[in-house]
Amino acid sequence: MKTATSYTALACIVTLTLLFFASCRHKELCYGHPHGQTVRLVFDWRYINDVPGAMRVFFYPVNNSRRTEPYVFDVSALTRAEGSEIFLEEGTYQVVSFNIDTEYILYRKENSHLEFEAYTQGRTLTLNSSQGGKTSTKTLPLVGTPDWMCRASLDEVHIGSVQGESPKQIVLTPRSAVSKFTCEVRGIKNPGRVKGVIGTLSGVAGSLFMGTGTFPAAPSTVYFDGEMEGGVVRGNFLVFGLHPQAVKPEDKVLTLYFRTDAGISAFSFNVGDRIEIEEDDGHYVIKANVVIEGDIELPSPIVSDEDGLVVDAEEWDAVYIDIDINI
Repeated sequence: MKTATSYTALACIVTLTLLFFASCRHKELCYGHPHGQTVRLVFDWRYINDVPGAMRVFFYPVNNSRRTEPYVFDVSALTRAEGSEIFLEEGTYQVVSFNIDTEYILYRKENSHLEFEAYTQGRTLTLNSSQGGKTSTKTLPLVGTPDWMCRASLDEVHIGSVQGESPKQIVLTPRSAVSKFTCEVRGIKNPGRVKGVIGTLSGVAGSLFMGTGTFPAAPSTVYFDGEMEGGVVRGNFLVFGLHPQAVKPEDKVLTLYFRTDAGISAFSFNVGDRIEIEEDDGHYVIKANVVIEGDIELPSPIVSDEDGLVVDAEEWDAVYIDIDINI
């Protein structure tokens, strides 16, 4: 009788021990496995005429103790109806998406939703001039023109822990993130002397914060190449936008630099009150255009070796050109 009782007690102990270890192993496996959900990303292209080939999507965790860095996915933008499936851990996310087929746009601080910034390579315009036997130098920081870019964002996306159900669908609706600026300056006399034209426009946004869609605090000046045809100079380029702080006519200045055999002449125009704004139908945020009826006669200057203009950028060779103007 005692022997039977001992075997029964031993069997109970062994059974409880096995259950205990099985329970422990189950908890460890459950703890190490990320809870999440399969998500289907779908792009709604109603506001974009020319659909890009691929998009990059950032998912920024909001108050997630398990993960601080964003999830980043490159997906085909052409899968309109079926979408692209990804897996995300449960939590709340802020979402930013943009096309990645650009050449001139750079990015910094991608891990921060608020500080993630798209920008272009900086340039420097250096003007040297002589007056009364004295040489002076003026340096102007410039930004380059961006490529065409579209952008989409969502403030709060909640991901649960659902298994065995249809994927959660997230719809991203991209819109253009750049504006187009065109300018036309007429009345250029002696156009045959012109060997090249460059231009600058102040009062523009030099970058774009991708998470919020806002501009930096201070406006910038953009550099662009001009085209000369007869007595007319035309400029056609993209910008992140016209800066909202540049509200006065003198805050937006268009300057043209004409290169001739004799040197360089510069002519500036306040264009803040001459810009015509046109809402675009799907390719740009806005179209800005300015037409100037000028009366510009290019002089035949006398220049010295000390006078010059330098347009420089990282990884670019400096270009030294004679200049005949006082800046």
